[in-house]
Amino acid sequence: MGVSRRSLQDGKVLTLLLTRNQTELSVESLSSVFRCLRDSQVWLALEPSDKGTPPSYSGSGRPHLLQDGAGIRYLPVFSEPGQMPESYKDRFTSARFSFLRCIDLVSELSGVEKIAVNPFGANLVLNPLQLKTIGELPSEIED
Repeated sequence: MGVSRRSLQDGKVLTLLLTRNQTELSVESLSSVFRCLRDSQVWLALEPSDKGTPPSYSGSGRPHLLQDGAGIRYLPVFSEPGQMPESYKDRFTSARFSFLRCIDLVSELSGVEKIAVNPFGANLVLNPLQLKTIGELPSEIED
């Protein structure tokens, strides 16, 4: 792929690849998303810290989690601030993290094994095997 940090900075490339993956549903398309995620910075919604609980994520609170009807909990991440619903922007603080750091966060959060990328848009849910695969990919940053 060979990309620059600057081209990934605003999240638009990742958003475009995620949207394309929704329509193409091919191995090549998913591979492009994985390679882009490997080197991307994403946005997390952070809940305010409880009094007496030290903030452990970027000093602003703990990551907000989503839970589906079956009780499965996900770490939601967003490719760019525009992918985050307005209700999130009103209730949570947003902070940027490398996607690789988000993979690490999943292992630190009790009962969470999956990441949902852009859960309110071109959603992609990543399971532990997929997260491991992304984490093992070599960086394609050229600058």
